Amino acid sequence: MIGVGMIKPLLRCLEGTDVDIVALNNVLQNIALDENLRREIIENDTCTMLADMLSSPYPVGILRITATLKSLSSYGGIRQKVQAMPEYRNLKDDPLHYLGPHHHPHEHDLYNSARDAIRSMIKAFDTSSSP
Repeated sequence: MIGVGMIKPLLRCLEGTDVDIVALNNVLQNIALDENLRREIIENDTCTMLADMLSSPYPVGILRITATLKSLSSYGGIRQKVQAMPEYRNLKDDPLHYLGPHHHPHEHDLYNSARDAIRSMIKAFDTSSSP
């Protein structure tokens, strides 16, 4: 099963608006239980994709990736890899770093939700214990 290449297509599903994020996160959590597949999550090209998603200027994209990363935060290797990303550190310093201050007033609630999701994800990463 090593190197089956299933993680990147699953993560790409996060970009779809009609994807059940809870179901996808359940699949990823089950995958993360297997050490070999967990390694695929933290490969460099997969982490690059995660970093790109974390630096998304779109609040909806941020809501999806933060929910996914939060669900995987209890896995030490994943947690360490994400915490080492410059994108993560930028969000830790300023949850709206990539979303920016210039957004439409009608999107205010969505930006607040994204900011809260980022803060919740960071708290999960900073307080999780390593299995």
